[in-house]
Amino acid sequence: MPVLHTRPLRRQFTSSLISLGGFFQLFCIVVNIIVPFIIAYQTDSLWVKKNIFLEMPTTKFTHQAFLTLYTSTPGKILQWSTVPKANELYGTSLRPCEITALEMKNNAGIVEDLRLDVKVPLNPGESIIGVNFFATVNMTLEDKFQLSSDGVIYINQMYPVSGLNLTVMGELVTLQRTPLQIKPLAAPILIDPATIHHMADIEIPNLMAVFYERNVRPMFQEFNHFWKAGPSDIFAQFEFTVLVKIPKQRIEYVPGILEVLKFGWIQYYTLGAIIWFFVGLFRDAVFDHQIVDTFVDDEEHPDAAVAAPPHSFNAFHLHQQ
Repeated sequence: MPVLHTRPLRRQFTSSLISLGGFFQLFCIVVNIIVPFIIAYQTDSLWVKKNIFLEMPTTKFTHQAFLTLYTSTPGKILQWSTVPKANELYGTSLRPCEITALEMKNNAGIVEDLRLDVKVPLNPGESIIGVNFFATVNMTLEDKFQLSSDGVIYINQMYPVSGLNLTVMGELVTLQRTPLQIKPLAAPILIDPATIHHMADIEIPNLMAVFYERNVRPMFQEFNHFWKAGPSDIFAQFEFTVLVKIPKQRIEYVPGILEVLKFGWIQYYTLGAIIWFFVGLFRDAVFDHQIVDTFVDDEEHPDAAVAAPPHSFNAFHLHQQ
């Protein structure tokens, strides 16, 4: 005949709370409460001190750039900036240039690639052997929490032979010193044209020193660069291209209290379920073999209660009652 339904029989073990059986049951409960907490705490996984999330940032070019070209003529440099006040300070080294920025967006309308093209006209006899380029981009995060910060594209390359073209490829990576607190954060702009009065205000070492003081630092990390060597022709131009890939940013942050409690509960519950299973096996063996004395009520024989051994203190105490 097919088995339609099964149900396990239950056995009840009863005893006074102030007895060896009562103390043993209390011991099992305490073990199942305390041991998971101790294990989770000692493995440093109960309270989450920091966490990580990935987010595709909203990035845009701020149109603030500083360019210095080193020529083969000792002591002669060419300088230019998108900031008019900086150009006023360059004096005779100023060389007007042309810069174009191309932002390539994905289907969600977020910039994934940024291309900067700089064209510098050269006078007869001028040749370029080095490039020092500094530009800023604005990066904004909005999903997990609000964060706005200026990032830096900095390139410094010197070559033993003159060239006509330099192409640099890399990606924007966010660097941090400490995890962020979950609250809106907006760092002041890195370059404020109103504060530019002297050459020291626009010197790249000084700008980088201010940038490195910040906790969140989106920065261009170079992967490859290609230098096209060759002599300059009459009225030629030097071309400089920067290709920036903008991936999802890895941000460390300090989780809030609800997230800490949720993660802690998951750790505690997982360990507690495992320990409760093994404690249950041990408890069943102790009661089934009457290692601690109790009265047994069996569903299979409801009218035949099985008492503990008569010599036991627990059994004697219950019989007296």
